[in-house]
Amino acid sequence: MAFEPQKMPEAAADYAQRFSLTNFINAYYQVRDILAYEPRRVLLVGVGVGIEPILLREKFGLDVTTMDIDDGFAPDHVGSVHAMPMFGDADFDVAVASHVLEHLPWSQFDAALGELARVARHAVVYLPYGGKHLELRLIYAQRAHEAALACH
Repeated sequence: MAFEPQKMPEAAADYAQRFSLTNFINAYYQVRDILAYEPRRVLLVGVGVGIEPILLREKFGLDVTTMDIDDGFAPDHVGSVHAMPMFGDADFDVAVASHVLEHLPWSQFDAALGELARVARHAVVYLPYGGKHLELRLIYAQRAHEAALACH
């Protein structure tokens, strides 16, 4: 039986209009991690509220392509991370799937990771953290140091 990805149960336009602190925190980490690779071409899988493509295109001048299974998010390409035939091998410097893979059945996980590795030189994957999570940011001597602390 072929896997058929499902759109989220909420209308994409409604979801994309809601902004939360978590959206901005996720965008910060994605942009930070993407820029560490000094890319020119970036693939963002899963559009979400759309903060990341705006920042990467407008502030950092990167060539950003978006993809989502839900055309309501107005991605550049509609499709699933487990099969991306619209892209060639190493078309991108970085491919990012933030809070996407947990929506796939386990049987499609390897295919999704394989596709991310195929279409980009570097793949960045974010998955939700189980349990409570507390972020601390310590600043001293004009240098920022970050630490994560898990609270159970």
